[in-house]
Amino acid sequence: MGAYLCIASNGVPPSVSKRITLDVEFAPQMHVPNQLVGSPVSTEVHLECFVEAHPRAITYWEYRDAMVMNTTRVTTHTLEDNYKIHMVLDIRDLQDGDFGMYKCISKNSIAETDGSITLNKTFRTTSAPQTKSHHPAVDEDDPTYWSPERQDRKDSKRKLEEEKETKQRLEEEQTRRRAQERRRNQELERQRLEHDYNRNHINNQVTRVTNAPAGGSKSAFPCNRWITVSCTIVYLLTLFLH
Repeated sequence: MGAYLCIASNGVPPSVSKRITLDVEFAPQMHVPNQLVGSPVSTEVHLECFVEAHPRAITYWEYRDAMVMNTTRVTTHTLEDNYKIHMVLDIRDLQDGDFGMYKCISKNSIAETDGSITLNKTFRTTSAPQTKSHHPAVDEDDPTYWSPERQDRKDSKRKLEEEKETKQRLEEEQTRRRAQERRRNQELERQRLEHDYNRNHINNQVTRVTNAPAGGSKSAFPCNRWITVSCTIVYLLTLFLH
C-alpha cells in the first residue's frame, strides 16, 4: 500500500516515469497495549488504542454502552498517519463513577471492531511509619505534637474532602431530581394521550348515534299493525249491522 514509480530510460534523455498509488482496502484492526489500568481517585489517567484501517475508519469511545463526550474532565482525540489511527482518552480528577470498562470502537465501510480497557481503582501508597528512635516518647494525641503548619495542612485536607463529598452529594441529588422530573413528564404525557383517546372515542360514539336514521321498520311496525286491526273491526261491524 503506497506510491509506486515506474521509470523508463534508454540512455537518450529525458527519462520518463509514471507514479501509481496503490490503496488496499481492509477491515479495521485494533491493538490495545494496556487492557488493564489502575489509578487512584483524584488523579489523571491516559487510555489509548491503536487502529489500522482503510478506507478511513470512524473511531469513538464508549463507557457503559454510551458514547464518551468531551467535558471539562474528559478529553478524547485522535492522531492519524495515513491508514493508522492513534486513539487517546484522557480523564482528569478521577472520581468513583469513572471506573469500569471502556471500549474503543472503529468502523469503516467493510467492518467494525472494538477493544476494551478496564480502569480499576487503586490506593495511594503511604510512606513507612517512622521508628520510635526518630521520635522517642512522642504522643500523637498530645496537642503540642502538631505544629501550626501541620495542623493547617490537616485542616485544609479535611476541608477539601468535605467539599468534595458535598459536591458529590449535590450531583447525586441533581441526577435524582432530573430522573424524577423525566418520569413525571412521561406520566403526564401518558395521561394526556389516554385522555385524548377517551375523548375521541366518546365523540365517535356520539357521532354514530346522531347520524342514525330517524325512522325504521321497528318503529313503523306497531302503527301499521293498529291500523290493520282498526280497519278489520270497522269492516266486521258494518257486516253485522247489515
